[in-house]
Amino acid sequence: MGLSHILVLTMLALTAISQFHIIPRMDTLRATTGEMASLAADNPIRQQFDSLHAWSTRFEGTVLVLGLIVLYSTARRFKTSRT
Repeated sequence: MGLSHILVLTMLALTAISQFHIIPRMDTLRATTGEMASLAADNPIRQQFDSLHAWSTRFEGTVLVLGLIVLYSTARRFKTSRT
């Protein structure tokens, strides 16, 4: 299995964790409290939501970077095979 395949599988795993684990927990917190911005920053529910949001952002940022690496490596392979 090539590096690109491993990176794509990692991207899929990170997206699945975000979509099926992190975001549903965020949605539950949002449903119980309403508008998160109205809660004080030291509120434990707000802190938990902010932590989950930070993890979601990290995961999806990593997916973006890995996708760019896959795109670059694929384009580079394609260019080498054409010369």
